[in-house]
Amino acid sequence: MPTNGGRNGDDGDGGSTAIARGQYELLGSTQIVNFSANPSPVDPFGTTTISWEVRLQLTLNSQVTIAVAGSEVQGFSPPGHLSGSAPITLERTTLFGLAAKTPLVQRTIAHLTVPVNETQCKTTSFPTLLVTARIEQSINQALKGRLRSPAKATPGDFGTISIAMTLNLRDHDTMDVSIQLAVLLGSGGQVSVTVPSVVANVHLSGLASVCEGACSQVAQAFLTEIANNQIVPAVLQGLNDEIQQVAAATKTADPQHRDFVLTSFTLNSIDVTFVVCPMGTGGTPRPPARPPGRPRP
Repeated sequence: MPTNGGRNGDDGDGGSTAIARGQYELLGSTQIVNFSANPSPVDPFGTTTISWEVRLQLTLNSQVTIAVAGSEVQGFSPPGHLSGSAPITLERTTLFGLAAKTPLVQRTIAHLTVPVNETQCKTTSFPTLLVTARIEQSINQALKGRLRSPAKATPGDFGTISIAMTLNLRDHDTMDVSIQLAVLLGSGGQVSVTVPSVVANVHLSGLASVCEGACSQVAQAFLTEIANNQIVPAVLQGLNDEIQQVAAATKTADPQHRDFVLTSFTLNSIDVTFVVCPMGTGGTPRPPARPPGRPRP
């Protein structure tokens, strides 16, 4: 579920001073007079107004900032009474955090979930195996004759895919390669694929073994280029093609022929699930006023 708000903790001093610890505890005792959204729920890409009103502890004796969804209100305690509101456009159900901070510490003091009505949206799922099989096929075709054994792509539970393969170099020399992909919902209704890590370990025989470390570093840089320029585009094209096909078919079946865009995307070890929702009416999109949070689990 998306979260918009502050983080628990402080500004880096670890709460080591008595003042910082005291302020953190007092922020946790803040009285929430109001923290609400109107309207709620909203349609996809609909706008709601988040309103808040808090009463701070009078013994706080500090400047305090209340932040939610990118909007901030500053005041002092005493008198310790702050309120505000902000219009928010939502693509998906979102969890908002109400954060209170002083110059020393910051603390999330309340949460609010604003649901998005997805009754007009289209949810589609297919096995993650189809994605990993496409990756393995493209690698095996591109490196045919160089692979010691077929490449293996393994999906994780948090939008990751791990790729493992061993390449033949010369004679008995080999190179073990490990590549990790992160597949998440990007901006503009598109899937984002990045390469968080590439690890290459070269294994050389004889006197050449002294060069294994340096060769591994060179190979790692080379394989990072391959991952970014070949593997990532192939995965992106496959996923976005699937999403666009569903969006086009849903638009055709929609009585108002509205445009449907990606609002939620989840990849785990079992399946890929995504949701496309209508934007506006008659094909006229209503883009969100600000980037939304992460999709709910």
